[in-house]
Amino acid sequence: MSAVSIQPLCAINAFESQLKTLCVKEFPCGLGNWRENHKKGKKVIEKNKVISQFSITLKDYGAVHEKTETLSELLSAKRSPWNLDYSWSDEAKRLREIAVKSPWLIDNNFIFSHFVTLRLIDRQITVLDEEFLKFSNLEELTLSANYLKTVDSRNFPPNLKVLELCGNQISQMEDLCKQSPPLQHLGLGHNALTSVEDYITSQYWPCLLSLDLSHNHLVDLMDIIRKLQSLPKLRNLILLGNPLAMQPGYRGYTIDSIRNLDFLDDISISADEKHIYKGLARK
Repeated sequence: MSAVSIQPLCAINAFESQLKTLCVKEFPCGLGNWRENHKKGKKVIEKNKVISQFSITLKDYGAVHEKTETLSELLSAKRSPWNLDYSWSDEAKRLREIAVKSPWLIDNNFIFSHFVTLRLIDRQITVLDEEFLKFSNLEELTLSANYLKTVDSRNFPPNLKVLELCGNQISQMEDLCKQSPPLQHLGLGHNALTSVEDYITSQYWPCLLSLDLSHNHLVDLMDIIRKLQSLPKLRNLILLGNPLAMQPGYRGYTIDSIRNLDFLDDISISADEKHIYKGLARK
């Protein structure tokens, strides 16, 4: 049996596919004939004038076929065909609400600046492309369960703080460090890393609070810990599922080596543990 070939897919294409499900320019959103004025001869206010007059009502703009409240109810009603799954972004629902109440505001620039969180999970993405630089306010990006083999950090949005890449095929970290943003969380669990080389250090990740390297192929515990010790703000670390986590004394050695840790492998580190394991790293 031949292997199934994966067609290349850019992350921006996956985003656009999700965006289409919102139908921001279709009923009950956007500017369409359901908003037209059916009183003949009534002048519809021009778009640029609408934008400059924030006190204007949608009725004045021409929404007389359906009241704004009615259109909004179609989005929120539980059994409405327009009530969608918004789990892929915390801002998706709000964007639809704006598309109903102030549809003249919706353009590409507005859309790119609107999103703060994006979760493009299991979308067969193979490339994080430079189009993502347009997301000027994006802080959280999840690209889990895709087909990424490498991720070029030069394409990261400038304000990115949380990056989750769990369940891909990433085997090296060099591209992630070409122009790394000030991330607070980096998730690389369930990938194909055999080494982190010198790419998990304060030189690249001075703001990192949380790091997930679980379920990779990391073997050298002392080498990994030596590099992680340089991360000044690291508080949460996950190494479970790597061969190095099976070594005797793994938890105690890690806790004593990185004294600022609060959580290891999703388990809180107590003051008693820190006391019990104190000095173990030197032995």
